[in-house]
Amino acid sequence: REKMKKIFSVLFAASTLFSTPLFAKIEILNPWIRPSTGPNAALFMEGINTSEKPISLSSAHSDTSSRMELHQHIEENGRMRMSQVETFKIPEQGKLALVPGDLHVMFMGIHRTFTEGETIHVTLTFEGEESIKVAVPVKNGQTLSSHPSDT
Repeated sequence: REKMKKIFSVLFAASTLFSTPLFAKIEILNPWIRPSTGPNAALFMEGINTSEKPISLSSAHSDTSSRMELHQHIEENGRMRMSQVETFKIPEQGKLALVPGDLHVMFMGIHRTFTEGETIHVTLTFEGEESIKVAVPVKNGQTLSSHPSDT
């Protein structure tokens, strides 16, 4: 009887562990940052979710800036402006593109200029997930309009 309780406890713990979002698959593809020309800079990338549940990017951090925010561009009175958002949702079995002129992660109050050819280290944190550390190259001359609605 005691042995059965232990087996049940182990099986229950294993089923709980394997059903948690920790086993969700997230891939970060083609991350890049524009060289900075002022106190802020933007991070672009593609996030791929291979799990069966939606996953949300909730924050980002880098030692190179005072803070980082998730941003979107919105049109207001015929003008485009940036607006902070809480999360970026990556649908189940889907992807999310962070591209110039649309969604991006903003470095606010960078401590030094980001120059082409260097690498900036960023930690991306997902709701209910462990953080992912990404080495992001600073690149010049990236396509400025790669959002699907622009083609």
